[in-house]
Amino acid sequence: MYQCTLRIRICGADAELENILRSVPPRERFEHVFVSGGPGPDCRDLEQDDVIFLQAGQISCLPEIRGAAKAGARIILLVPDPAEAAGLPDGIWDHIDDLWAGPCGAAALAARFGRLLDGLKLQRDSRLAHYYLDTVINATPSLIWFKDAAGAHLKVNDSFCRTVGKSKADIEGRGHYYIWDLKKEEYEKGEYVCLETDTVVMKEGKTRIFDEFVKSKQGMRQFKTWKSPLFDDDGRIMGTVGVAHDVTNLATMSAELELLLGSLPFAVMITDAEDHVVNINEKFKEFFAVADSDVLGGDCRMWRENALSGGRLVREEARAELRWTLNGREIVLDVQEQDILDVFSNRIGAIVIFRDVTLEREFERRLSRHANTDVLTGLYNRRYFYEHAQPGGTNGAESLLYVDLDHFKSVNDRWGHQAGDQALVTVAELLRASCPQAVVARLGGDEFALYWGDRPLDFLIRKAQLLVKLVREAFRSSEALRLIAPSIGIVRCDEAGLTLDELIRRADVAMYTAKRGKLGYCVYEPGLEKRSDEALRSGAPGDEGAHADS
Repeated sequence: MYQCTLRIRICGADAELENILRSVPPRERFEHVFVSGGPGPDCRDLEQDDVIFLQAGQISCLPEIRGAAKAGARIILLVPDPAEAAGLPDGIWDHIDDLWAGPCGAAALAARFGRLLDGLKLQRDSRLAHYYLDTVINATPSLIWFKDAAGAHLKVNDSFCRTVGKSKADIEGRGHYYIWDLKKEEYEKGEYVCLETDTVVMKEGKTRIFDEFVKSKQGMRQFKTWKSPLFDDDGRIMGTVGVAHDVTNLATMSAELELLLGSLPFAVMITDAEDHVVNINEKFKEFFAVADSDVLGGDCRMWRENALSGGRLVREEARAELRWTLNGREIVLDVQEQDILDVFSNRIGAIVIFRDVTLEREFERRLSRHANTDVLTGLYNRRYFYEHAQPGGTNGAESLLYVDLDHFKSVNDRWGHQAGDQALVTVAELLRASCPQAVVARLGGDEFALYWGDRPLDFLIRKAQLLVKLVREAFRSSEALRLIAPSIGIVRCDEAGLTLDELIRRADVAMYTAKRGKLGYCVYEPGLEKRSDEALRSGAPGDEGAHADS
């Protein structure tokens, strides 16, 4: 297809090297032209060379040579003395592509030159392959795309760009959500995304044909898509390639629609422009326990009103769903309705999809629960605590216990993290059981917080005394954990506008006062910070002292 002439220059008089290089046969579709001598004073004689061999004595000219050489030229420095090669400056690699350090025999030089020729041929063949690919896909009227395993578009053709109304630079590297201008709620509900079929192809590892709806700027479009997996050199699937043909044609819509309806996993109803039901799929009949005669020809809105009359509308964040009882089981029903447009963008009907999303919503609730709880202890985590333990009750009163475990670090260091985890789980169970009305959270490490609204101080002191007693008793018989005891800071205040961070800071001051004094617990009061600082300067006991009973 192509024929390439390589212009090879050997700077300096080196007839032996030239003879060796001439002995290496050109690669397929290549021929060689050898040039000796140079470079000239202004290096302009190098402008047409593809490969330039330089002698060690020409190192000082390298910047000028690289600047004068044409783009893509390979510059190779010949250094016959290995000791001299070792002393070359690091910056030399900014100007050369390879270093041939000698002394080398004729066979070695020929082998190196052969590898150089192979690399140049591979580079040229690769460029040609890209050109072939671009020419073929851009001449094809169907949409063609290549995606990675995560769904990002790596390459698309001109037809794809025209369909979505975006340039290749804007498309490549982006996902379906952005390219097709889907609304956030449509993408989250999986409508018109086409990602499920990509997953099927990658899972099965073979070409599959699909009928897919895509919501484009021109309205609903139906595509017949051929999708194939792409494999890397190790045989692993690294993405997919797809070819889509637009079959949005009124003359063939009925047959194509039947194929689509039969394969969809959702209950689907098709209506005409007057909202009369013209088609339902098998999943619809199975889901609602109806026959064709019960629904076809009837008014869609009237049927929905009667069939779903027992449901109640539930709004969760940005979506509206129907809680509905079917066969004695409450389900969450997602109802999506999309107009069907003709080629002139006139409404000729609608497609209504009923999805049972009960399991999805339950899974989302579980994820939310996991996001707000500490994995080890099951208590609320810091995120939840800061969202829900916010000061500002009706009377402004706030109550907080801040718990830190003494000797916890030494237990971890001596007995390992398994013993430390056991201690944290035990303390969490005691906190939860003894303070059921508090917001109880593990803030991190061995630090816990218990938050109430308005609670009297004597109530908080009794809770602190109880917790000190329960924790000590729980670990008393354990050789590994017997030294663990809590230090508790107590805060109870009526100040308006107090932030949660300030509340925790005060509790932290009281907790450290209890820890240094081996008190078990301490109530915060104004001036405690100053006394705490004075105690530190006077050398009061530190973190690892054993607590006395309060």
